[in-house]
Amino acid sequence: MSRSTRSSLFALLTAGLITLGATGCFSQDAADAEAQSTESQSANDGEGVTTTLAGELTYLAPNEYLVENQAFHVDETTQVLGGINVCPAEDGVDETGYGTVECSYDELDAAVQGGTVVLAEVAIVDGFAESISEYQTDGHGDPEGGSADAAPAEGVTTTLTGEVTYLAPYEYLVGNQAFYVDESTEHVGGIYVCAGPEGLHEDGHGNLSCPFGELETALEQGTFVYAEVAIVDGIATTILEYQS
Repeated sequence: MSRSTRSSLFALLTAGLITLGATGCFSQDAADAEAQSTESQSANDGEGVTTTLAGELTYLAPNEYLVENQAFHVDETTQVLGGINVCPAEDGVDETGYGTVECSYDELDAAVQGGTVVLAEVAIVDGFAESISEYQTDGHGDPEGGSADAAPAEGVTTTLTGEVTYLAPYEYLVGNQAFYVDESTEHVGGIYVCAGPEGLHEDGHGNLSCPFGELETALEQGTFVYAEVAIVDGIATTILEYQS
């Protein structure tokens, strides 16, 4: 995936989207709202999330990582402070448990891709990491003041649109946000997954209820799937396909 393609994922924004119905059918007012949402996304192309998160780094693709279910990009301008597991040094940790050694992007990438556990605080601006500060496992680095190596109490609650990407069993990425699915997730397809003659609603959305598991099969086979995903506490309640 090219950097321009990845960047386009970050351009997909949360917005006031349509309310999902159990049958997959929507009113004209809902269609108008969706059109306004699409216009807003185009106007804000190129913007990504701005936040600071802490946790274990996971490799996604060249120049792209995940921390606390949030995807972000890195490049040669990203400041990497290691000294613990990334470019380890004898005096690489300060009294607060943070790394103090300035490491290169290549050293970070080699460590993460090599299976090294890297815990870090990541300052993200418009989808790109300005700084990655490695820390030890004794609670340092958590911006909320809790234990840095503990799982978050709850996941994100939002609605996002974009290409759905497979990460791991029951785990996907849409836009720049990772999320989970389970058997309670409603998948309204008919365009890309379980496609059929009645699969496309007149408003451009999917119109058929797809069985659980067919989305994962399609994504693993390389099918491109564009969808509007309603996420509650990190788990998708509804995945609604739309025509790209």
